Amino acid sequence: MAKILIVDDDTDILKFTDALLTQAEHEVKTATDPIMAMDFLNNRQFDLIITDANMPHYTGFELVKTIRSDIRYKNVGIAMLTGMREKLSIEKAIKVGVDDYIVKPIDPLIFLRKIDNLLQKRPPQKKQELAFSSISAQTEAKLKLETQLISVSEDGLKIRTQFSLPLGCLMTIESSLFHLIDIETPPLKVLSCEKFENETQITLGFVGLSEHEIEKVRSWVYKELSKRKHKVS
Repeated sequence: MAKILIVDDDTDILKFTDALLTQAEHEVKTATDPIMAMDFLNNRQFDLIITDANMPHYTGFELVKTIRSDIRYKNVGIAMLTGMREKLSIEKAIKVGVDDYIVKPIDPLIFLRKIDNLLQKRPPQKKQELAFSSISAQTEAKLKLETQLISVSEDGLKIRTQFSLPLGCLMTIESSLFHLIDIETPPLKVLSCEKFENETQITLGFVGLSEHEIEKVRSWVYKELSKRKHKVS
């Protein structure tokens, strides 16, 4: 998958090429003029730029010349969309730094083949990746999952979620339940996972609760069960 920017003042062309490239599993951004295109380029990276030749205010030739004069974009592939078949126009496009040109009206098969060829010549750049050491404080992160509480006991919780978690995994759950019980949010350990259609029921055990905190959980559960019994009777 490549990140591709398409620049054209014709919105029908933008929609058509966007649909073709998105279907080919590329990530696409569209701009209706070179100014918008430069705004995109100054804020994100692209692997390929496809620009129209003739646009109001600034031409595609001027856009390509600006891009090629900036070292940040030296590895970006550029294709020019043009309705012109004149030799001089094609030579001008190549001279300013275009890798290939695509003649309008666009033939979908030829268009995609040219894009594939361009990406083979200038493959998507591998982005720099920083690996964190296991002792780095920056490795700590919070993952929030939509979770439904099923039950609570002095041993722990049962929850339902759309995701499975590895056995032995340590986690915490943000819930008003612990405020009601009057204990600090405790660490939980994944004890088991059971699949139920599109959901997973996970049994979590409390980790490190003091006897006093366990007694609070036990008392709260007993009190709530008593309330329900009274309601039923």
